[in-house]
Amino acid sequence: MRKIAFNLLVGPCPGNFTSVDGRCIYVITQKASWDDGERTCGKHKANLVLVDSYNFLHELTVFLNTNYKAVCLISGTVKSFWTAGKRNSNTNIFNWKIFRTAKFLDEFQKSKNVQEMNNWMSGEPNNQGGTEDCLQMQDPQGKYQFRDVSCKELNCLICQLDV
Repeated sequence: MRKIAFNLLVGPCPGNFTSVDGRCIYVITQKASWDDGERTCGKHKANLVLVDSYNFLHELTVFLNTNYKAVCLISGTVKSFWTAGKRNSNTNIFNWKIFRTAKFLDEFQKSKNVQEMNNWMSGEPNNQGGTEDCLQMQDPQGKYQFRDVSCKELNCLICQLDV
């Protein structure tokens, strides 16, 4: 197991960003495809969120369950958000994709990849239909877990600012 050592934020997050476990995140409730989500986060000088430590996952879950209870619903009370996870070619391996240069890239190399996080929903990843290449974070029972889904699916966004 590799240790993660992200630079923690000193001072407040800018604009619409909020500090969650020392990282600046911005939740965008307008649903978008994965590619459009990546571009939207890029406009804010951010990436889709990297959920690469259990502590961050816990703090992010508390934040989302407290502040976004009735939004980003895909069915009933189930909420879903895009992450920066994307499948490598035709494998069952997912990695975190970073599209912007960030100060934390050196530390990113020490972070947990998607498989090491071992936070998959039961039966996932399954690549149903051979088109599920993007990583969604979903909370069917108040605990966010990973699912592989089509990148064309519409989900809310969690952007993580380059700090």
